[in-house]
Amino acid sequence: EKPIHTHLIVIISCVISFFTALYVKHGQSQLMLDEFAAVMCCLCITLPFVYIMRNITLGNIQARQYFRVKSEHDELTGLFNKEACELAVKNYLDRFEDPCVLFMIDVDNFKSINDNYGHQQGDEVLKMFGEVLGSNFRSEDFVGRVGGDEFMAMMKGTDSAEVIQRKLTNISTQIHKIYSGDPSRIVSCSIGAAARDPEFRDTFETLFKAADEA
Repeated sequence: EKPIHTHLIVIISCVISFFTALYVKHGQSQLMLDEFAAVMCCLCITLPFVYIMRNITLGNIQARQYFRVKSEHDELTGLFNKEACELAVKNYLDRFEDPCVLFMIDVDNFKSINDNYGHQQGDEVLKMFGEVLGSNFRSEDFVGRVGGDEFMAMMKGTDSAEVIQRKLTNISTQIHKIYSGDPSRIVSCSIGAAARDPEFRDTFETLFKAADEA
């Protein structure tokens, strides 16, 4: 509840309490003075208490949201982690029959990047790789890092071969430009895509297998 709602409830309750006492005690001045003092004490104690408890509750909610986001996202790239991405895709396939495409994307020869340039440079490549993927899909699509150098994405609302081909080309081209100033350090990727069959209710497993084989 907004604080003003709770405060109004407290104030109205105090007013009702006061007038109930006024009716029951037949206007005896000393008793009414005592009742008024009690109501004011209640008011003065309750309103700050409501404010403090609200701040504590908001802090707990924000903390839960923070840790939920942390638990669902890959720390290095900021994309969904494996569990969160797979769950999101499975839920979508179970709930909707709309067309969609599942992409599997691997960084080519990632081990050689780590071996030749170090793991810190390898992490930097993964970060930039994640940025490219994030920029090529919409906020309502699902994009995640599902392995060391493996990524998965689901694009909703289309199974057009032309759209898929354009997406593959854009991603591949932008990945090649990660180290555009150093031709000796070309980064490339392998991408497979599988469109949902409108005549067959594809499961996550069948789409994943098809995209992975592609």
